[in-house]
Amino acid sequence: MASARAVGVDPTFGLLTEAELVAETGTPPVRRISLADVVREAANVNLDLASAERRVAAGMQQVKEARSNLLPQANVSSLGTFIDGDRASVVQGKRQMLGAVGVRQVVYSEQARSGYDIERELQISREEERFQTRLDIVSEAAQQYLAVLQAKTIENIQKKNLAVTRSNLGLSRARVDIGTAGRDEVLRWRSQIAQDRRNVIAAAAQRNQAEIAVNRILNRALEEPFGTVEAGLDDPQLTVNFEVLRPFVERPAAFKLFREFMTREALEASPELRQLDASIRAQERFLLAGKRAFYVPTVNLDAQLQTFKNGGSPSLASEMGPNGVNWTVAVEASLPIFQGGALRARKTRAEIDLDRFTIDREATRLLIDQRIRSSLHQAGASFAGIELSLEAAEAARENLELVRASYSAGVVGIVRVLDAQTQALSAELEAANAVFDHLIDLMEVQRAVGRFDYFRSPDERGELIRRLEVFLEEKGYGARGS
Repeated sequence: MASARAVGVDPTFGLLTEAELVAETGTPPVRRISLADVVREAANVNLDLASAERRVAAGMQQVKEARSNLLPQANVSSLGTFIDGDRASVVQGKRQMLGAVGVRQVVYSEQARSGYDIERELQISREEERFQTRLDIVSEAAQQYLAVLQAKTIENIQKKNLAVTRSNLGLSRARVDIGTAGRDEVLRWRSQIAQDRRNVIAAAAQRNQAEIAVNRILNRALEEPFGTVEAGLDDPQLTVNFEVLRPFVERPAAFKLFREFMTREALEASPELRQLDASIRAQERFLLAGKRAFYVPTVNLDAQLQTFKNGGSPSLASEMGPNGVNWTVAVEASLPIFQGGALRARKTRAEIDLDRFTIDREATRLLIDQRIRSSLHQAGASFAGIELSLEAAEAARENLELVRASYSAGVVGIVRVLDAQTQALSAELEAANAVFDHLIDLMEVQRAVGRFDYFRSPDERGELIRRLEVFLEEKGYGARGS
């Protein structure tokens, strides 16, 4: 590849799928990122999350705007009038200047007070929505990165399978030369090579798509290259401590209690529920305001200072006092008597909306409960399948070697080899997918719980294990199943 680049040759996809590439990249990737790097970077640079941050910032200004209705309001005004001298009189001079300063303070307004209280609760809801978006972005980033690793592994497996097919083509030609096979076998292997090359190209395209998805989440140039770091169950940052958790998930009774514990953790940490709780509190305050509107008046205090100057005519200025200054202080109380049924309709609507929010919360709670339990079952099943898939892949590989040796010796025909190779490829893909599927399932579990272990400190991880052990003891089940 270095020579190809030096002479300006751009190999075709067909050649690249067949060849073993030496010095495939001219320079090292611009960056090399791990799963931990991806989730942390996504939490800082993702555009969707940046938009959520702006919504929260704008919401804080809405809170301040609602609070301003409870604070003093001051205004200054002035008016200057200049008229024709022919129309000026003793009462009205040619120049009139009027200046006024007014101050208004809400003594009590249920509408203003409830508006401020409601906006504060809605701001909490916006903040929880931002946290929910953050969890979704981190989950998507982790799963897309694992999809990259999975696609790269599948691509390598497909390339190895293509090499095996190419080798079998060589064996078939040798069989034709010694007269133990016909030309049809050569043609069959050539057909299989074409199919295997298609599979390699498809796997490469799948890897490219996954890499583009990761770059989008990280707000990078979509086709910016990056190196990867393999992830596995031995990653110390991936889970709290898998070996510590193993006793809790390998026994049915302990696993059932473990699901109950994780559900409780999920419900306590759920931004979806906290968001709805804030919306319910806001709706309760709105309903209370609707009830008080029937009997609680709005009380305002107004003060105004005026100064007047009537050029050339002292008579009107005298009405403003000896110094042309006038001031007033007024207290106003108002209470609506009849508004065409609007107050009652507003109150009834608030009651209905409050019931709706309460129902939505219960539905969300059940959904979260289902999500955590289902994801734990899925993660448990995918973990159990890893060892079984590896055993199947190893057996299939050994079987393929035996069949190929028999094929080379002329003992078995092409059908047996094709069947053994297909079985080996399928088992190899299933073994690779089993590991990555389980890692993706773990990410789904952590999203369902509402906390990712990549953002837990060692002390927080240890505290989670201690809470689990205390929970099991309270349920009468020893931490180790005793």
